[in-house]
Amino acid sequence: MPNRYNRRTHYLCSVSIISLAFISQNNALAQDNVQTGRGIGDSQPRVLEEILITAERREKKAQDTPIAVSVLTSAQLENYGISSLDALGEGVIPSLKAQPIGNTPSTLIIAIRGNGVSDATQITREAAVAIYQDGFYLGRTQGLSMELADPARIEVLHGPQGTLFGRNATGGAINVVSSKPTGEFGFRQKIGYGNYDALKSVTTLNLQEFSGISLKFDYIHSERDGWVNNTAEGQADYNAYNKDGGRVSLNWKLSDIFTLDYSYERTEVVASQVYFQLQQDNIGIVGVETGRAETTRFPITPLEPTVTKHEMHTLTLDWALSDHLTVKSLTSYREMDEENHNNYAGTLYFNGVIIEEEFDQSQFSQELQLIGTYDRFEWTAGLYHFEEDATQTSQNLFSLDVFGFITGTPLTPIAPTPFNLFAGANAPLLSADAKANSQAIYG
Repeated sequence: MPNRYNRRTHYLCSVSIISLAFISQNNALAQDNVQTGRGIGDSQPRVLEEILITAERREKKAQDTPIAVSVLTSAQLENYGISSLDALGEGVIPSLKAQPIGNTPSTLIIAIRGNGVSDATQITREAAVAIYQDGFYLGRTQGLSMELADPARIEVLHGPQGTLFGRNATGGAINVVSSKPTGEFGFRQKIGYGNYDALKSVTTLNLQEFSGISLKFDYIHSERDGWVNNTAEGQADYNAYNKDGGRVSLNWKLSDIFTLDYSYERTEVVASQVYFQLQQDNIGIVGVETGRAETTRFPITPLEPTVTKHEMHTLTLDWALSDHLTVKSLTSYREMDEENHNNYAGTLYFNGVIIEEEFDQSQFSQELQLIGTYDRFEWTAGLYHFEEDATQTSQNLFSLDVFGFITGTPLTPIAPTPFNLFAGANAPLLSADAKANSQAIYG
């Protein structure tokens, strides 16, 4: 039985240097005014906050977009403590559910209105909810628990979005929009600390614009100790993580009508799986575990954390040919590598049921967009090319503590070996290769 105790980390302190905190305060006041219908003076008329989104591939007011869309602004993300997609959880946005797969903490199951894919770890399966970052499609669900560098907003489009967001958007689409360089010098440092020795540090540096070039640097570090301590010496604890991510953003205004945006980001997520508890003990060795476990039922070895590395380049060219026609080019390249380690801690009466997996993925996309208006008529047309190479290998192992079964006193698990059936066994190595090559014309 998986441990479903969902305990949020509560940050006890937050330090901000040159952070312009009064902006967040004003945003919070504005949001409160929207909800209560009162102005700051308690007598002013209700004013709706203007939120710009890109749900139709063009920047428009959320109120003027004829799509079921939910938006979390930067102020809301900060107030809710959301810095990654897995923090959306269940209930933050109506009809959206995001949770890590039990044995793969970096891989998320994301569903909108109940439409999602449960076995998203398979590289031959496509997601039902398309994930985009700054308009660029992320082809795999692995690595989606990475920390987001200074997001400006998160847009969630409910329902099928295949026309503008591709074939993998039957349930909906999520677009994470990052904050662009401001062109003004500024430095911001936030530090948070919470229970289970949780620590989060977010650093943002904007440089002064020079010759039309603006630069922005983001770095985020997040770590937390495990919720369930492993009594095995030198082994990982369950539900622990350590995340690092960096991003460089460049905005170059080549002219009044032509703009170049480039970004490079790199992240690493080191996280161990959730702990599975026994709901029923048919042979009476371990016992039923009804309460929340603080330590493992016996020393679990080996238990290594899953390591996921993500690297991505993006290039956006924006050319405003006129007031009524814009041409955009979007180019991206992404690499993702993951080493997945799991040990089910005797849940199946073996001291070590182990799954070892490796994922390698690279993708390239090129998109050309034409965005125009004519009187009250708005239109969008595009060409899209996407190619992906992915490999997956999987090995299942187990070790059996015979003495523990007989005496009811489990021993430290024996390292799995294919040569001794009583000490351990392994399943055949499974391997899969997947290639995707997609082209589209849309409008």
